[in-house]
Amino acid sequence: MATVIPKQPKKERDQITIRLDRDVLETLEHYCRYLESSRDWVINQYLTFIFRKAKPFTLWLTAKESPPRRRLKRAPEKTTGEAANNKNKPRAVQGRLSIADSGSGLIRHIVDSRPYLSLILTVGIGTLLKQHFPFLDDNAILQLVAAEKPGIFIGIKHAYQVMLFSTPFVSCSMVFSLLHRYFVRPHELAALALLPLYPTAAGRDRLFLVVGELHHPKRPEPADEPRWLTIPDRGLYTGIAIFGAIGSGRSSCCMYPFAEQILAYKASDADRRAAGLILEVKGDSCHNVRKILKRYGREDDYFEISLDCPYRYNPLHNDLEAYALAYRIASLLNNLFGRGKEPLWQQAYTNLVKFIILLHKVNYDYVTLFDVYECAINPDKLEMKIRDGEALPHSGIRAGARFRIHRAAT
Repeated sequence: MATVIPKQPKKERDQITIRLDRDVLETLEHYCRYLESSRDWVINQYLTFIFRKAKPFTLWLTAKESPPRRRLKRAPEKTTGEAANNKNKPRAVQGRLSIADSGSGLIRHIVDSRPYLSLILTVGIGTLLKQHFPFLDDNAILQLVAAEKPGIFIGIKHAYQVMLFSTPFVSCSMVFSLLHRYFVRPHELAALALLPLYPTAAGRDRLFLVVGELHHPKRPEPADEPRWLTIPDRGLYTGIAIFGAIGSGRSSCCMYPFAEQILAYKASDADRRAAGLILEVKGDSCHNVRKILKRYGREDDYFEISLDCPYRYNPLHNDLEAYALAYRIASLLNNLFGRGKEPLWQQAYTNLVKFIILLHKVNYDYVTLFDVYECAINPDKLEMKIRDGEALPHSGIRAGARFRIHRAAT
């Protein structure tokens, strides 16, 4: 039945993954937008055009001594009715490396059914081995083992019988794997899957992190329309662990690209650009981050905290309670010098550090590690600061109240 609009032709397509230069890929994207067509369509049309124009290649293909291949030629223009009734659709050719082209289909079919064939051959070979090589029950050594350790004898017997079937199964699997690897592994030639243009970090409207490519979730093969695998801004509040051996590229492939994407986001917007704290462990991480900031015009945002710089970090200046800060210091001392046998002394110096921190927060609302160290080793300095606290107005009221309560009790 003829229709006004012909049915869409259904063609068999295979897919491959290729790498293009960045400028070629950008030009391809612009050309696809200009034609309002997909990348696959544009690339297929251009390859068909090139194959048709390459006369030496056409002559070589027809003269080659191999099974007949379909010669590429331009299809004549057809009317709507002819296009609807035409059932001879061109099919993509998938190249395969095989022993002989005529027998590649048979080998492919055999290799695709290799699990079932391995089981069938294992049953047959194992049965023959069991008949021709039975277990030697009358062996003198095995008889001695059976008399002394019957359990070990039974285990050896069952293991021998299992190996009569497991060894052929492993051997058959290896043979079929070699056939699949060297004779029928496909070289897909017909389709091309390209990723969309990479979203530049400085031009993104929202914060997200590109960590890789997204293809088929269950099959190890490229997808028809791959996408970028991204982590949205809400996912960046949790930790990201990067595992790899020494020299595998954890820093160059993950840490620095991730840092560049985050630091380049809204680099010119002082209210929306991102910041972070980097703990230096490699020796050159901070220098590389500084280069990234300089590349996006944020060199003035780099502040390095070290022993020879004007900036300092005070781990005790926060909203934590005095005991929490003292417990952290005590844990650090345990890691450096080890834990003592008597828990009394550990609790004693933890309480000492706690009260020193509390004293400075009450008196000055600020405390440093040097203040804690100085008061811990200098009793005179500690006593002087206690007197400073007693001289404060609120301390005098509290001391007077405690004195009155003490006299009333006595």
